[in-house]
Amino acid sequence: MKVGAIGLLFLFSQTCFAVFELSGEYGLQRNVFGANQENEVENTTYTGSFAWYLTSTTAIEFNYVQSTNMNTQNLPDRAGDFVSQIISEVSTEILGIGIRQVLASSKSSFKPMISIGAAKELSEFNTTYRLFDSDSGTTSEISENPVEIQEDNAFVTFAIAIEFSKHLSLRGSVSSYFPAFEFDQWDRDLRYSAGISILFF
Repeated sequence: MKVGAIGLLFLFSQTCFAVFELSGEYGLQRNVFGANQENEVENTTYTGSFAWYLTSTTAIEFNYVQSTNMNTQNLPDRAGDFVSQIISEVSTEILGIGIRQVLASSKSSFKPMISIGAAKELSEFNTTYRLFDSDSGTTSEISENPVEIQEDNAFVTFAIAIEFSKHLSLRGSVSSYFPAFEFDQWDRDLRYSAGISILFF
């Protein structure tokens, strides 16, 4: 029994390359709309991931995502007291763990890869109304109580890394988050980002 355990430990140590990868990415999406382009939607995303390679192309991946979606709508002027602006903000934090598979040789400088796993998502919704008093020219704010929602999701990430040196790569990715096993909703939440990856031996 001890010999078998030692053999498994030896085999595991041989397949683990003691290679770790730390990645950081940033994404920004901004849209303006309305008759006079007076309204705006801005989404910022920060992504960090840590990968522990078990083989030259397969790794256990831990990732963290923090994003903020800000929707600002300016309403037409009216006489008297009126709501002049509505600001809706959604803040999201995601923790995920899964398997990463590199779809190219470890010696290639151009590495497409795919990751799949489970994620815990926590979202907070905030809405603020700005009221304008045309008589006094003053502005006041009313904020609704924040609403929090927690979800258990699955994630799929497709990324491409372009190697510049032995330790540094440029990385771009698109990630999808959706309820587990509900693959028809894979496109409900897509996040695009780009950044760098650092490889540690």
